[in-house]
Amino acid sequence: MDAFSARDELLVNDVQKMAELGKFATEFVFYGCAFYENGEVWAAVSENRAEVSEFIYDTKNISKMPTQVKTLRYVTKVAGGMKEKIVQEQKRVLASQLLAEYPLKYFLILADVWANVQRKDDAYDLLLKQAYELDGVCDSDGLQLFQGLLELAYSKRLISEKHYQELWQWVLWEKRDLLQIPRKKDKYHQEFYGFAYILDEEIKVCIDGSKDNIYSKWEQLAQATFISPIAKKMCWYNNNYGVKEAREDCLKYFHKLFSLEYMNRLRQLKAMKCEIDINRWEKCKKQIFDLKSETLNKELGRIMFLYEM
Repeated sequence: MDAFSARDELLVNDVQKMAELGKFATEFVFYGCAFYENGEVWAAVSENRAEVSEFIYDTKNISKMPTQVKTLRYVTKVAGGMKEKIVQEQKRVLASQLLAEYPLKYFLILADVWANVQRKDDAYDLLLKQAYELDGVCDSDGLQLFQGLLELAYSKRLISEKHYQELWQWVLWEKRDLLQIPRKKDKYHQEFYGFAYILDEEIKVCIDGSKDNIYSKWEQLAQATFISPIAKKMCWYNNNYGVKEAREDCLKYFHKLFSLEYMNRLRQLKAMKCEIDINRWEKCKKQIFDLKSETLNKELGRIMFLYEM
């Protein structure tokens, strides 16, 4: 039990007044990326890192060629009623930085290459086989792994538009059926996110209860090792079975989910190459190098890794 005196209450009131007057410094953190749409360069900015990361890796945004996440930290004293004004001002600052770092010419060079990448159908047989194996017997976890493989194949242009839509429709049907199955619930819940990667020929698993954190960890490892897409799992707990125990069981679950069979199938898919025009690609690399920007060269390296070019 806590005890407070009248003096404590006065101190609390004083602190609140000082905060309203901007006596204390506040840190703001913003995340953003640049992207290309309708012949113009745009900036997507948010205080939520996961929101920006999801935009970057969403297959619907592939043609927009979103860049990697850029972070802006800003520390200032905030007077009462001024927070939203500061937030909007700093979002514009980050947007201006992104637009300056990623000029239209950069996106036009990339767009010329991307527009001439022919969509193949190499991954269809692999994905169709897995869909047959899962049909009618899969759970939501197996389905989200399949969806991750399907989206990876689509992003690398390894499956035709027709077959992508066919398999995506199957995913939606399975999701509809799974919604009819009763779910075991408890008093509290926590969603965990996880991915697998290969280290010293062993499958390692990373999990986190924060979507922001898991994207940050995934992006740090993505260019250094063989890595899976991110999966999620809702865990339930109560007063006798705490969140720590739920996390430990969730870690065991992810180890089982990212099986050797799954990682081998993922490796098969990643080994397939998109059909890029080599001459255009070499020309693109030279043109971007000639722009003399370390940021653009690093971004080009990220794209090369992402699509195994």
